[in-house]
Formats: sequence, C-alpha cells, structure tokens
Amino acid sequence: LGNYNRSLAIEWKDVRDALGKDEAAVEFIEMPVAQYSIYLALVLRPGYDAPVMKRLFLRDNSPSSEYTDPFEDCYNSPVLTGLLWKPLADELQGCSSVWFAPQGKLTVTAIESLPGMEEITGRSDTRYRRLTSTRELVRLDSRKPGSGATLYGDIDFALDAEGMIRASGKRDFGTREAGGGIGELPGTGEEAEYLESLLKETSGFTAANTQYLKRDKATETSFKRLSGKAPRLL
Repeated sequence: LGNYNRSLAIEWKDVRDALGKDEAAVEFIEMPVAQYSIYLALVLRPGYDAPVMKRLFLRDNSPSSEYTDPFEDCYNSPVLTGLLWKPLADELQGCSSVWFAPQGKLTVTAIESLPGMEEITGRSDTRYRRLTSTRELVRLDSRKPGSGATLYGDIDFALDAEGMIRASGKRDFGTREAGGGIGELPGTGEEAEYLESLLKETSGFTAANTQYLKRDKATETSFKRLSGKAPRLL
C-alpha cells in the first residue's frame, strides 16, 4: 500500500526530471464523446515548464461507409502516423528515446511500428518505448540496467512438485508450475554453458555476478526471485 500511495504522489515534474537529455515522454489520451473518440497527447521534454498538450484527431466510432477508420491497414498506410505522431514532430525532434503511454484503442495497436516514424524525430535510430503510464519512469526506474547475467538452460520440465519443493523451499505448487509434459532440451544447456564462458571473459561480467541455472535450479520460483533485482542480461 505504501508503494501504491507513493506512485500516486508522482507529479509531471518528477517524470520530466527522470528524462535523459535527448528523451521525451508522451501520454496519449482517448476521450469518448458521444459516438466519437477524441485523441490528445501530453508531451514532456527536459527543461519544459509544463506538459505540452496536442489535439491529434477525432475518430468516428459509428459504422459508416463514408468514414475510413485510420486504424485500418495502419501498418501499411501512413494515415495513422500522420494523425497520431506528426502533430508531435516539433516537440520530438532529435529524440533518441520516446517513452509513451497509450490509452484505449492505442493499447492494442503497435503505434511505435507505424510507417514513416523516422520523419517524426528526424532520426532513424529513435527508440520508442511503451509504458502503461509515464510515471513508470520514476516509480520503476525502468531505464537503469542491472548488473551481471542470469542464464537458463537444460531445464528439467518433468520435475515434480516434491522436487520443486526441495529445490526452492516453497511448500505449495500447482500443476501449472510443476512441469507440463515438455521434452528435454539438452542443447540449451550446451548453449548456456558456452555463453557463460564467453560472458566471464567480457567486461562487466564476472564469476560473481554471472549465474547459470539448470535442471532443478531452473524453476519458475527462481525466475520470480529476480523481481526487483533484474540482471543486465537474462
């Protein structure tokens, strides 16, 4: 509850201050009005005195032969790109990363993969990163990589509940977590061992921060334990 309350206290200034020099945060809004949906965007860049609001477009949600839905064939047509992203181009020029939080119809559309996106920032290497809310930039600190590596290979998919209890100390396992009839994949163990040896010769990875989990150590529980301390490489 404490973490939840702290997340509610995050303000737009906190989001702005969490952005890097060439980054931007965009919060998309879908507002239903009668038979329509109005799409808006709030844009933040470092140094902004306030979020910039942009009105994007109006979508007619009623069936009509005279109306062409911009979401139709949007991965081949530049129409949605022009309506959704082009009005933001002036604010997003030069961005190396654009963190965005969609809403409504936009949550089920890969708006970061629309045609012509390189024209929005003037860069072909801009990374568009989807969030559930731009407050995640502050709350989750999701941009900071962890350290070390965790490798999984040669997993024992036939491990029964008793074996999993011995491996993890957990007392209750449902059938979903206790195997599922998947065959052995010994080749994954060979690949993981090879990667482990390569990583230990790579800058930033050592025997102390690189772990290889296999057989009864490679369980769903071990994976969940990485929460909050995710490695740099998984």
